[in-house]
Amino acid sequence: MNVSIILLCLFVLAGIVAVATILLLIIAGVAALFHHPFALSFVGNTAKLLGVAFGVMLIAVISSQFMTYTPHIDGDNAISELREITVNDSKQWLTLRGKNKDAPVILFLSGGPGGSQMGNARVALSELEDNFVMVQWDQPGSGKSRWAVPRQQITLDRYLQDGHAVTQYLKQKFGKKKIYVIGESWGSALGVLLMQRHPEDYAAFIGSGQMVDFAQTEVDDYKLALKIAKERGDTAKVKQLERRGSPPYYGDSVIFDMLAYLQYLDNEMARRGNINPSKSNIYASVLAPEYGLIDKYNWAAGLFRTLDQVFPQLYNINFRKSATKLEVPMYFLLGRHDLNAPTYLAEEYYQLLNAPKKELVWFEHSGHAPWNTEADRYVKEVKRIVDDNRNQ
Repeated sequence: MNVSIILLCLFVLAGIVAVATILLLIIAGVAALFHHPFALSFVGNTAKLLGVAFGVMLIAVISSQFMTYTPHIDGDNAISELREITVNDSKQWLTLRGKNKDAPVILFLSGGPGGSQMGNARVALSELEDNFVMVQWDQPGSGKSRWAVPRQQITLDRYLQDGHAVTQYLKQKFGKKKIYVIGESWGSALGVLLMQRHPEDYAAFIGSGQMVDFAQTEVDDYKLALKIAKERGDTAKVKQLERRGSPPYYGDSVIFDMLAYLQYLDNEMARRGNINPSKSNIYASVLAPEYGLIDKYNWAAGLFRTLDQVFPQLYNINFRKSATKLEVPMYFLLGRHDLNAPTYLAEEYYQLLNAPKKELVWFEHSGHAPWNTEADRYVKEVKRIVDDNRNQ
């Protein structure tokens, strides 16, 4: 059985022990109130057992942090490392994976902010490891890097500084003049900004679930969800959305406000039946051996807390106005049925964009994550793009 599954079971058991302890305290209080000798004896013996069980659980949680790894890749020149590196005076985590460490390097930028696809993308895009060094980066506020930077200091500029530092690390480690970048969702916006600020570092950019105009995206998503709910006669959802009001949102409940319509749109995409099943899923991230039990908690909590902090900083981004001329080849691999990142905004941006090369490729059986729902074709497209830009 996978070590992560065992540890997760222990983590759940720890919760059960905690609940049992609370119940025991209640029983102890009642027993003490009535001075019942049998009850007092029972409580005492049970408390000892629960104490031992709780201690074992605590040891399991802490030790799980020292048992993390990324699955081994065979080969004399292969690389499969889970590594903590220094990024602008903070400690952040990467996985470095490939059958040939001299191959081109691809940095995968996860969505969020605060999200991590370290396990998910490793599973879905495993074939890319045959030809490239694939790098997953847990950005500040996400996964294993959740506490790398104090929450209030996580800003858009900090992401750009850290993305640049990670790029320099990869270039130096693997002896590359330039690397490639895949960005998904929020990561696609971070990628465009890195291309704009540091074009000399990158051979090509590949965006999926491409974000273009954050404020317009959220307003349009909200309106679409409300329209669908009204058409279905879903009065509960209509009331919920109208009660929350239209974006933009601020404060400590941004993600819950957004999920009210984003999850509804996800369900709508699935209901329409145009999208292939995902090659990987949430369990690939939750159960990833790269994460100990504390990391698994941070994987979930980081997304909620970091998005609330960072997303309001993104409302001013509109690439149709601010990033229409770039010096890096730009490729957009988009799901035809993406309702979360409206494809018409990506199409408008594509038409306005001036770049050395540009291409828009449609995935007819995908929504927001074609890298996961049409992974085989996605891998082929990435290989083609890298081959076309090896001399950059």
